[in-house]
Amino acid sequence: MNRYRLFRMLSFVAFLPILLVMGTAARGDQSGQHDADHGSHAPPSAEGATTPATVSSIWAQITAKRDAIDALIKNNQLKGIHKETEALGSLADQLLKSSTMLDEAKLARVRGAVKQMALVADSLHDAADKGDAAGAAAEFQKLEMLLRLIEAQYPAGALSSARP
Repeated sequence: MNRYRLFRMLSFVAFLPILLVMGTAARGDQSGQHDADHGSHAPPSAEGATTPATVSSIWAQITAKRDAIDALIKNNQLKGIHKETEALGSLADQLLKSSTMLDEAKLARVRGAVKQMALVADSLHDAADKGDAAGAAAEFQKLEMLLRLIEAQYPAGALSSARP
């Protein structure tokens, strides 16, 4: 490898962390504007909310959010999706933490689906904010698939509120 190529490669590797930090900072500025438009995206506070103790009660809350989002999309009331998607991430985290009955392989699948669910919920929220009904519907389908994947990891009857 000639010296010039080596220098270019090493320069790129040296500046990559700086570029990543700058990209993250730029996204942070955009999300700050987004937060100013809607308020914070922090999980709902514990004020007035009870923390469910069982996976079935957490699952019931998740499926209630799913059903509410589905109804909002079907009725083209996209503005209401913001509120419904806010709690999905924290509910999914609670489900994961309460899933002590799962073996390691199933727990790993749930963990991966929970991470994806947070991303899909954000994309769904963003599509709804833009008034993109088709995009919101597509993201909702992804959410549905992730919920089915999560549901399949649990023993029969563990998630008693599962939709038929």
